[in-house]
Amino acid sequence: MSRLVVAKFGGSAIGPDGALIPKIIQRINNLKKDSKVIAVFSAPLTISNGKKRSLTDIILEQGKNAENGKNPSLEILKSTYQKILEMVNLENQKNCKSTINFNLEKAQKALEELEKEGKALKEEGDRIKEKAEQ
Repeated sequence: MSRLVVAKFGGSAIGPDGALIPKIIQRINNLKKDSKVIAVFSAPLTISNGKKRSLTDIILEQGKNAENGKNPSLEILKSTYQKILEMVNLENQKNCKSTINFNLEKAQKALEELEKEGKALKEEGDRIKEKAEQ
């Protein structure tokens, strides 16, 4: 019976824009010599305004922007995943790109809906405030 290893790689292990993915692949391949491996990954880091940041934090920030009626942007996510996609072998690139784009589109639509709701709530709040001040 083979051993089962669950290996979790956080954003720091993945590195900014996936730079450490080749090392992770080596680690997984070494583990596979003696075990069955399940690999679990967190969102990678990226560089934003000269600082390492988690894509999780960036998407949460964009959610807050949308909630407050500000235009959310997924450009940093798109850029990061494009860099990671360049590391994927040609055989798998098309499917990976399709999956990434599908999920980014879903996220963008959700953020746009949230932005509309945020703007509507802000407008309603402004109307209530104006009436209260009269």
